[in-house]
Amino acid sequence: MSLSPTPTAEAVRDWVGGKYYDRGKALAEDGAVNDGRTYEVPGGTRICARVTGTYAPFYRVAATAADGRVTAAACTCPVGGGTAEWAEGRCKHVAALLLTWRKRPDAFDQGENPRTDLARRSKEELAEMVLALLNRAAETDEEAWERDPEEYDADAADWHVAPDPAPPAA
Repeated sequence: MSLSPTPTAEAVRDWVGGKYYDRGKALAEDGAVNDGRTYEVPGGTRICARVTGTYAPFYRVAATAADGRVTAAACTCPVGGGTAEWAEGRCKHVAALLLTWRKRPDAFDQGENPRTDLARRSKEELAEMVLALLNRAAETDEEAWERDPEEYDADAADWHVAPDPAPPAA
């Protein structure tokens, strides 16, 4: 698999800004980026991970890189835009993700684009997967709430579903 060149430190700083770059660098140095993975997407490499959060145990973070620059990013934190359509992922968590990938690319699992994998599956397989996820999510949410309502985190069960950064402008 041929991944795109990692963005330069300057490209990361340009994407998130100086303040969030410095904060993201500190997060990266503290080992706040976990469960990272990469895969090819049209126009570059997608990098995804969980990053330790300030107001949540972690945030789901994703970025797309191509030719040594950042072309898109998203983060579920408030600064990164959460799940809003206008989210641009210009936060310390995106900086931490990209700086960690620059320094330790071997710490990220390389895999197949999930869209490619899903496209190969039959309609029946996809329906079974969706039903299993719906059943698991419903049971997990209910059980988690019953176990400890104060610690319940609705996003925790689906952390692996990284936000999908908008495709680069044509």
